Amino acid sequence: MLNTLIIHHCQVLHKRHLCISNAKLENLSITMCYYMISRTYFEIELYAPSLRTFSFKGNHISKLFGSKSFSSSIKQLKINIRCFENIGKNYWILLNWLEQFANIESLMVDTYTLEVLFLDLLKVNPPSLINLKSLKIETSDVSYVCRYDEEINFLLQNSHSANVENIIVDAFDY
Repeated sequence: MLNTLIIHHCQVLHKRHLCISNAKLENLSITMCYYMISRTYFEIELYAPSLRTFSFKGNHISKLFGSKSFSSSIKQLKINIRCFENIGKNYWILLNWLEQFANIESLMVDTYTLEVLFLDLLKVNPPSLINLKSLKIETSDVSYVCRYDEEINFLLQNSHSANVENIIVDAFDY
């Protein structure tokens, strides 16, 4: 009967799945274990038709699958990744996430995630984020934000009413 689940220092050994199934779950936050880089590759299987908010933070992005109802119910998505290896793999998985979560209204990413997302802008179609109302960019230095105009415009091509907000965070928290 949980409505909020927060998993800190998540680690799934031996390349297994993390399976979360809960009909009442509305908020999910997963922060991966950073110090075990090579052992934290796993897939996330979600069966949560009431999920509204999903936050993911880690050194790579996990493949995500499950019932289609969870991806259409999510309205707020936060992605913060630090790619220490396999940047190309993270790129394709991240694009897949944006396709799965086409109904989101709020997206928050950091500048590292933007860099991964736009390794090759010319080879992909822009995500169909037609319901997006808010795009928030987290950075520890506001001067970096102006470097991402092309990436931000690409993300917002199909989101005509979205507002962009830059959020300055403490470098220690970033």
